[in-house]
Amino acid sequence: MADPPIHNLPVEVLTQIFQLTAHCSGKNCSNLVTLVVDTLCDGVWHEVTVHTTPTLDISHTCSHWRAIAISTPSLWSRLDIELYLRVENEVTLDLVNLYLSRSTPALLTLRLGGYDLGDGVDRKIFEAIAKEKFRWQVADFTELMCSDWVDWDFPENGDCENLKVLGLPRISTRDDVNLFFQRIGKTPELHRLSINGSWYSKSILGSLPELLPFQQVTSFDIVDENSRPRVKWCHYHKILSHLPNLQKLSIKSHFRVFTRISDRDVRLECLALPHLQKLVFYVHDRPDLPVSAACFFQSFKAPPLSVLQLDTMKNTMPITTSVQSNFLDSLHTFLGVSECQLRELKLTGDVLDTHMILSLLKATPAVEQLSIHGGHKRLELFEALTIHGQPGSEVDSGASQSQEWGQSIPLPRLTKLDMTVILDFEELEKRDSVEDEADVEDTVDVVLDRISAMVSSRRHTIPSSHSLQSVAALQRFRFCVQRAVPCTESMTKWLSHFYSFTVPRLRALAGGGFELELLTETKYINIDEM
Repeated sequence: MADPPIHNLPVEVLTQIFQLTAHCSGKNCSNLVTLVVDTLCDGVWHEVTVHTTPTLDISHTCSHWRAIAISTPSLWSRLDIELYLRVENEVTLDLVNLYLSRSTPALLTLRLGGYDLGDGVDRKIFEAIAKEKFRWQVADFTELMCSDWVDWDFPENGDCENLKVLGLPRISTRDDVNLFFQRIGKTPELHRLSINGSWYSKSILGSLPELLPFQQVTSFDIVDENSRPRVKWCHYHKILSHLPNLQKLSIKSHFRVFTRISDRDVRLECLALPHLQKLVFYVHDRPDLPVSAACFFQSFKAPPLSVLQLDTMKNTMPITTSVQSNFLDSLHTFLGVSECQLRELKLTGDVLDTHMILSLLKATPAVEQLSIHGGHKRLELFEALTIHGQPGSEVDSGASQSQEWGQSIPLPRLTKLDMTVILDFEELEKRDSVEDEADVEDTVDVVLDRISAMVSSRRHTIPSSHSLQSVAALQRFRFCVQRAVPCTESMTKWLSHFYSFTVPRLRALAGGGFELELLTETKYINIDEM
């Protein structure tokens, strides 16, 4: 019997297939070492929720695939482990040791999480991984409480000489800080640092620059989703002053701007971040701290900034118009003081309303890549981005918007656009009511479909003239449609029009160096979460 055709593929090709399968399956697109087990703890059976093991599945497919998988150390080098409820299942330990053995000598990518750790298998798993600390390349401990395992055996000798990314564990005492870094040793390759600020006091934060090579850190992530954080923004602000080579900053925190009335008069020095290129910031709205985001952007400047990503914190109150307005004003000031030229802008949720987004786009004419995901009334953006009266535009040059945008086209350098639109039924019903009253069936395509009109108007490069500046050609357009629950008649009507009219027109524009990605599968979004 002849071998299956897949056996005829070169080993290199199969290895790539295995890598893609292993690294794109499971939580956070990681290759996982954990599995599902039922555990008896304190007389009660618990199901330890863990994940699939694609690499292990591959190695059990057939002898041919097994030989390739076992001889490819990088397939076994990513471990994502949850330590729960004093797990006493030796199978988990055996699996960890198997992955550690087969991954040698590849560098390791680790994520350890859990709580209420015990001295049984939990300890053995951690100690087995600790012995390989010289192979750590990425180590994420942000979900572990340092005090739970700080007394476990840890190699006293050696350093983490290959460690590039470190997520610090939850540290509650200064003694834990010192002991942890003694055991980690030197980290000459470290360039990215993440902390869970919910567990850090002012004194612990202040000690980090003394214990870590902050001079070489280029990426810093602060995650603090605790609604009552322990420290104020000024303490994080001091940390940034010790990161002279910082290139990427991500802030996801309910940080406090002040704690007492007297603190309102405190003004932070405008810190210069001379190498910051990318900023990711999560905006939140709390009744007691309506100006947190605004104060953040008033506290530093970043002249080389080229990528700005603004997101909304999940499970928070809707952002009010007043907060949006204060935030936009501070953002305009920040961009002006920094004198930066943004190349990429990404907005998620209702961090700004549509009119505020248009105001921001006018202030960032150098943007080449624009991503907008979610939010209300985002379909209006297509009309605003349309270049009216130009060859290929489907909108008559005499439209009312022509004069508004004719002299100053928004985002003239735009080459990549990524949009996710949520079909908020209230917005669609308002549109339908206006159209029904007008009773103009011939204009339904133009009124409802501003999408293909915008793409068509930007499909080709437009040279400069006496009335218009030069405009770059759109090279890539990604569009995703989501709908809320419940589905209304207006949603059904819009989707029907989109499938039958918009999609064919957009596909007709594809090719010739223009990439098009349309996600037409409906995704259901709970209206209460929008």
